[in-house]
Amino acid sequence: MAATTKDKNLKNILLDIAKEEKTHVGEFLTLLLKKDREQGVELKKGRNEIEELIEKKKSGQSVEGLETRDGLLTSVRWGKK
Repeated sequence: MAATTKDKNLKNILLDIAKEEKTHVGEFLTLLLKKDREQGVELKKGRNEIEELIEKKKSGQSVEGLETRDGLLTSVRWGKK
């Protein structure tokens, strides 16, 4: 939403909220990793899968549903359209 508004105040508020939510995700993930040993293993698997897809994309291979720009993941589309 912040990217689509021209109202500078609204954009700043939305960006601040997004930053706070990143903190909340970090808090939740920290608790989850402390309470669920399997979560760490699955998180690592997921990270490796995305890294492999990004490397394929960087090497010029077509990766359906994965978009990158300047080496950063910009879009992931799962499943059928």
